[in-house]
Amino acid sequence: MFLVLAGSSLKGMDVYKATGSNEKKESNMLISVSKVYSMASTVLPDKYKHYEDVILSKLNWISQENIRIVRYIDSGRFSTVFEGTMARNNSNNVTDEVPVILKILKPTYVSKIKREIMLLELLNNTEGVVQLLGYAKNVGCQTVTLVFEYFGNNSHWLSHNTPSGPLNKIEIKKYIYKLLKSLDGCHSKGVMHRDIKPRNVLFNKEKSQIRILDFGLSDIYIPEKQYNPSVASRHYKAPELLFGYYFYDFGIDIWSAGCILAGLLFDLEPFFCGSDLLDQINAVAAVVGSRQILTWATKYKLKLSSAIKKAVGNYPKVPLESYINSNNSHLCCNQSLDLVSKMLTVDHQDRITVRECLSHPYFDEIKSCGNIYNV
Repeated sequence: MFLVLAGSSLKGMDVYKATGSNEKKESNMLISVSKVYSMASTVLPDKYKHYEDVILSKLNWISQENIRIVRYIDSGRFSTVFEGTMARNNSNNVTDEVPVILKILKPTYVSKIKREIMLLELLNNTEGVVQLLGYAKNVGCQTVTLVFEYFGNNSHWLSHNTPSGPLNKIEIKKYIYKLLKSLDGCHSKGVMHRDIKPRNVLFNKEKSQIRILDFGLSDIYIPEKQYNPSVASRHYKAPELLFGYYFYDFGIDIWSAGCILAGLLFDLEPFFCGSDLLDQINAVAAVVGSRQILTWATKYKLKLSSAIKKAVGNYPKVPLESYINSNNSHLCCNQSLDLVSKMLTVDHQDRITVRECLSHPYFDEIKSCGNIYNV
């Protein structure tokens, strides 16, 4: 089956601009600047910071005739994903069909497509980040397909819910460490992922590797720039996103990774499980404490509606030890609880950074036996 799917026309794609997506909003919020990698963007070529100016027609497109769809994998808000093959010449100049993953983008702002392509190119060869092999226009140039490396049949979302059964204590430690190493690679190049969740992190036991997927919501961090808080999936949204703070930074990825770690340790996936935005705020407040949230909101001059204040409630902070039971005690230890607590710190300026996470004693066991655990 050749790559033939319906989509919105990309005719004139180089002159069309999304309106209002980057408009600066009037705000009295206290501006904060990332504690780490705040100036990473300053050394990047302009095409990564000003992706709106990239002319898509001048990119090196793969011919759609070289791509075939094999089977459907998944679908999300912005794309549909297939397993496929791509024809390319090997070292002997013989054409082979190699397995690939095809992400067919749904109709959206062209600037968003440009941003995703540019950031994936920037992050190519970053450890643990899915590798972009190229991009293709559909028949009739109706849509764009991103072509990625194939990560193997035995790859699964970073969750206990896998065909091979739940993860053990060492596997959790190993894959979270690898996730954090990959995030450090992204952050060091100025990239906030902005949608870390189990479905966007694959692990492969045979390869002992992970891959961070889906950079469709990612962006370059620039100090004091206002960002849209309507990113990330509800259960993994940091307080900055839940409460509409415009000046967030890499810390939102640390919170999301902390949610994944907490879910794995306590076998509660997702750890914060709200049915809508207000319920999610309530779920977070019921664990981290209402006072902690209100103090943070006051510090950064956030205006809270009566509905949000009601959702925050009047909850005490709950010790993470209270989530340990006979079903998950074998996965937890004092060091793991300490790390989760620091990753799920409400104030983003006090939250642990990715480099500090990687140096945390929780990971000493696997780092001391790096050859065995392939870290």
